[in-house]
Amino acid sequence: MERSALRRLSSGLAVAALISSAVAMAPAAQAVTGCAKVMAYQDGTYGPVLCPNGMPNIAVQTKLTAATPMIMALRANATEPAITRAVCTDLRKASNPMAINAYAYQYSRYQWAGTNLSPLGLGRRLVEGTLCAN
Repeated sequence: MERSALRRLSSGLAVAALISSAVAMAPAAQAVTGCAKVMAYQDGTYGPVLCPNGMPNIAVQTKLTAATPMIMALRANATEPAITRAVCTDLRKASNPMAINAYAYQYSRYQWAGTNLSPLGLGRRLVEGTLCAN
């Protein structure tokens, strides 16, 4: 794997680790005032994806939807196979960090903890190459 690809993957895992720790503390998905306004990061992603209290930052939703439409189309009852299809489809055009960010947004939005793959777990599977292997 080339060096720039490894750098993108490791930055995606770092983002996922930060996000998953915030997601674990999130009580219920809802709009929150006081979230930071959307910023464009050097790796091509946007954020912050989550507010300081772990809720999804609604201000970044439009950017995530444009970059990862299949992930952002997932709903509360999404299954792991549906999530995998969405992520693998979006990865044809989006970077790993962008897909992880969109997934973390949806994970927090729909309170998937305990029922679906965590954002950190998703990042690991992307790095291992096992998520979209089929």
